[in-house]
Amino acid sequence: MRSFIAIAMLALLAATPLHAQVVNGIGGPVTTMVPSSASRPASFDNVTTRHFNWLYGISAGNAAGVELVGDPAVTQGVETRKVFRMTVNASDPDEYGKRTEVSPLYERVPQGRRWYAGGVYFPADWDLTGKDGWIVVFQVHSARGIVVTSPPFSIIADGPDLLMETRANHRDTYTLKNGVMVPDASPDNTMQQRLMLGKIEREKWYCLVLDADWQHASGTGASRLWLNGKLVYEGSNFPTHYMNVELPSRGNYPKTGVYLGGFQDTLHGKRVLYADFIHLGGAASSYAEMADRTPCPAPPAA
Repeated sequence: MRSFIAIAMLALLAATPLHAQVVNGIGGPVTTMVPSSASRPASFDNVTTRHFNWLYGISAGNAAGVELVGDPAVTQGVETRKVFRMTVNASDPDEYGKRTEVSPLYERVPQGRRWYAGGVYFPADWDLTGKDGWIVVFQVHSARGIVVTSPPFSIIADGPDLLMETRANHRDTYTLKNGVMVPDASPDNTMQQRLMLGKIEREKWYCLVLDADWQHASGTGASRLWLNGKLVYEGSNFPTHYMNVELPSRGNYPKTGVYLGGFQDTLHGKRVLYADFIHLGGAASSYAEMADRTPCPAPPAA
């Protein structure tokens, strides 16, 4: 089974060059949550019904916590845009923590440039006291890298604050210790930075565009982040993630939803967040092209 999955991922990645502009067949819009028993289309160019199970996977203790609903910011007129409604309950089973997240299928980028666009909407009853600890609402994780630690990139709601957090490690060597080859990279020597993006406003979309050149070697990577049309972060000539082995099942992949790092079973209630689809672009994409996919109205040009 694993060999079949690896072959399928290789075929899909070969058919979807990383230099392409907006990627149509990985992530992107969903029109129905009803599963399709038909095979996944080889091309989505002329597909009008986009089934969730063709495009995304769910990481959740309760998969029913992912719903497709109308844009909560639209209060009048005809609703034409759909988004995800993510719900996490204190009673949900653990899924490596309390979480309800979606991630595009077949998306693994071990190295190189990739564009990401998405958005999150905090409803009127979103609690800002911080009693549930920090909550990751968007992230680009790193699967099976040299070090097991937090994601290279994440957007975090920490009480009333919206934060950007990054982690990277340039070490790609191993040392023999007690007869076992141990990676020199560790959580303790991983670089971390945290940037305050602002205070969270409820009933408002936060639309993000991330342009990342994923590199682990010193002096090689770069990244830029726009939030609601404003360039809020830019850096270059530094590592942006961890070393990934060049295999299709390994590499960076985005997720959006609700991951509660401090949510305890003893707490009551739930968390509800609205999230846009995850839009992906290759090296030839642009800010304007990616921002146009988000729920925010008429994003300004870069």
